[in-house]
Amino acid sequence: MRKLIVMMFIIISFSSFGQKFTAGVQAGFVSASYLAGGDQYINASSISAYEFGATGSFHLKDHLYLESGLSWIQKGSVKTKTIIAVNGGSTTIKINYLELPVNLDYKFKLNKDLKGFVGAGIYIAAGMSGKETGQEVTIAGNNAINRNVQFTTNSNYSASYTSVTPIDFGTDAFAGVEYKNFDVALNYSKGSSKVETTSSTKYQHQTFGVSVGYAWNLK
Repeated sequence: MRKLIVMMFIIISFSSFGQKFTAGVQAGFVSASYLAGGDQYINASSISAYEFGATGSFHLKDHLYLESGLSWIQKGSVKTKTIIAVNGGSTTIKINYLELPVNLDYKFKLNKDLKGFVGAGIYIAAGMSGKETGQEVTIAGNNAINRNVQFTTNSNYSASYTSVTPIDFGTDAFAGVEYKNFDVALNYSKGSSKVETTSSTKYQHQTFGVSVGYAWNLK
């Protein structure tokens, strides 16, 4: 994964000379949840979240573009214990990341003013902050949960914070339309890394989203 990211950024560096470059901003709505990996004791459902950030696009050749950027994005999930679970509860975890995607984008004309595009690639995200709230049910009784996220690779459980892996990485895909300097896109991403370090289940991030953007031609 690290080698692939380095190679993509080398491509960006060489492609920037003599090629069309655009820079822009985007913001959007995100429906985020965990992929629970077949866990029988936890049901994962989505939270409503958001993202915003800056984008950059290099024209490589013909219809092909290389895109990247830097976004602030919120991910997480609602976790509810199933009927067969003795311990558990209902908690909501929201985690804020700085995310860097590297994508290949194919653009094509729909009419004189409108273009369509599809793309896919990889992303890497660094954890910035987060919180888990709700209620936990145990044999001894119910406990209110209101604890911050701590980014660590330590797998030891702590009741005072929720341990989350510092780096999230995965793949994404998107499709949309572009009108002059504006674009609207639908996107999907799936994480590959384990989110919560103390859980026996390999929770992974999953997001569905819609975003709007505006770009300036710089070259």
